[in-house]
Amino acid sequence: MAEALEDGVGDNPDMYVKQITAAVDRLTNMVEDLFDISRIQAGELTYHTDVVPLHHLLAECVAALSPLAAANGVRLSMRAERPASAVGNSAELNRAMTNLLANGIRHTPEGGVVEIRLCAAKDHLGELEITVLDECGGIPAEHLDRVFDVGFRGDAARTPRSGLHPPGAGLGLAITRGIVEAHQGTVAVHNTATGCAFRVRLPEISD
Repeated sequence: MAEALEDGVGDNPDMYVKQITAAVDRLTNMVEDLFDISRIQAGELTYHTDVVPLHHLLAECVAALSPLAAANGVRLSMRAERPASAVGNSAELNRAMTNLLANGIRHTPEGGVVEIRLCAAKDHLGELEITVLDECGGIPAEHLDRVFDVGFRGDAARTPRSGLHPPGAGLGLAITRGIVEAHQGTVAVHNTATGCAFRVRLPEISD
């Protein structure tokens, strides 16, 4: 497209410019993700930390991604058992949760639901549990242990819908794991009857 514009033979210059810009944005995001992955793998994540009200943070994530969900015909919802806080970096925790929600939206078919829940961990006193539930149809059992690996991109049931939001480079979930672990937390995934449940656990603190 750039060559066509340079040669003056592009039949729709405005469309070409928009598509080139979108491609550059995707490449820029990929480079930034790769840089973050390198920092995570080197153990160099250092953050300014503060008390983060997770119920507010999750509400912000849901509000920010509502247009994406609507564009894909997916209903996005949130359920918080009670207000709860963790110590951490608000921007990075927001990014981790946004990655999980966007991943669920991208793989859930039109008419489906993606929900994020916040509650106290039932089996670990002093921990909070954040669960993102989607309706993607599930992940093949042999892939469950690999979804957080750098560069891994699943297929089959979780292949994104054709023509909607091109798949990424398989870095989003790896970055999410790095951020969560840098906050002394854990992240895991298991299949449900209709899709997947991504579960994040973080230490809770009192406000």
